[in-house]
Amino acid sequence: MADIERQILQQVDCDEDNAERSRARENGDDDKPVDSDAGAEDTMPKVSHDGPQTGAKGVVADYRHAQREQRQRMKQEAAAAQAAYADAVAMHSTLDSSGGQTLWTKDDTDPKAVNSDDDDDDELFFQEYRRKRMAELSRIAEQSQANALIAATPSEYVEIVDQKADSGTPVAIILVDDSAVSRRLEGFIRAAAPKYAHTTFVRVQAADCGFVDADLVPIVLVYRHGELEHNMVRVVDHLRDHTNFELRDVVKLLDEVLHK
Repeated sequence: MADIERQILQQVDCDEDNAERSRARENGDDDKPVDSDAGAEDTMPKVSHDGPQTGAKGVVADYRHAQREQRQRMKQEAAAAQAAYADAVAMHSTLDSSGGQTLWTKDDTDPKAVNSDDDDDDELFFQEYRRKRMAELSRIAEQSQANALIAATPSEYVEIVDQKADSGTPVAIILVDDSAVSRRLEGFIRAAAPKYAHTTFVRVQAADCGFVDADLVPIVLVYRHGELEHNMVRVVDHLRDHTNFELRDVVKLLDEVLHK
């Protein structure tokens, strides 16, 4: 790129020198001495501050402006995915430290949760909730083995990541139901999932994670030992074709990130 920039700037200098000589001949100033410092100042290419620009002088500015925008966009996309996961982890940790629970929603149909101020009743409620929650997580685990791809809330998938920290590789697929690309990816992952015996595939709604920009999804998050290892925002950028990718393309990507 440096060679191209120098060629462009040299061409600009040459063009301006020729134009200056032509004006001097037209004005009858051929014999007048030329101030070398002034000439250098007049012919110095003026690269624009912020693009985009047009014309020969603006080519370099255009390129640099586009590169800055691309880097900024990639940083924002990665930060969005990390923030969604951090929020879910924070909620999980706060609830867990407050009473050993990880996802509590008050059930207004349970009189113990609505009207009772008695500490014993509260303790009974939390014990009952914990029992139900453990049963629900067991059901989710069984479903993951039977159906390969399971639906979960952001908090549930964080719990699955914690549970599988020592015994598997959780993969979260963040999708939008009304997106054709999301549905296509989901179908291929569902078909490929049985191939990966030690991987738990979790399907999460993008809106539940706070993603409002449809251009960011589908997103694939791969965890090892409880830590985020692969953060593939706009996973289609990792496939052969953004819209017409095939099962073999998805399998190739999964092989690359899961078999390392």
